Amino acid sequence: MENIVYKIFDTRMFSDILFVEDNPAVVKSTYTWKKDGELVKTEFESIYKLDKSVEINDFCIYNLTHIFFVNLNFKSNVKEIKYFNRNIIQRIFKRQNIEDILTQVKRYDWVITSDEIIKEFEKSPDFEILDNKTEIKLVGKINNTLIYRNPFDNISKIYLGNKDSIIPVFKINAESIEYTYHIDGELNKLIVS
Repeated sequence: MENIVYKIFDTRMFSDILFVEDNPAVVKSTYTWKKDGELVKTEFESIYKLDKSVEINDFCIYNLTHIFFVNLNFKSNVKEIKYFNRNIIQRIFKRQNIEDILTQVKRYDWVITSDEIIKEFEKSPDFEILDNKTEIKLVGKINNTLIYRNPFDNISKIYLGNKDSIIPVFKINAESIEYTYHIDGELNKLIVS
């Protein structure tokens, strides 16, 4: 059943994808580090209320992916950047430079964007083509930033996040999947106009 989740997401997008048995889910973790030559352990307990559910059917992957993007839309900080539709003076004195966008993007672990923006990214000498078979398709990377194709939008939006920005939590039964996309870090959305 976890295969459904792995058909949507590349595991490199997140630091953790959690599969739980209860709702609400209690997840205990231990963080160990060395301080002044001694091992120090700290235990954490996180509680996740799985607030959404979908039936396992032909539309399951679509529904899980769609709600993921709804979360990105509503929980991201929005910033607009002028790139395509610049005024006449900007067009005369300043060329389009993909570095204007890449300076924003390179600070993140992953971006999800449209084909139009991906074509612009491909102009960068640092762009490396990658491929996978997930619904949110990995198409390449620039330095350490993974570039994914948005399966829904052709609009010039770029979603930006880090591995620890979102923790997907799933409880999978025979008939349904209960889940939440727990936003734990910074998410941003660039609107490229």
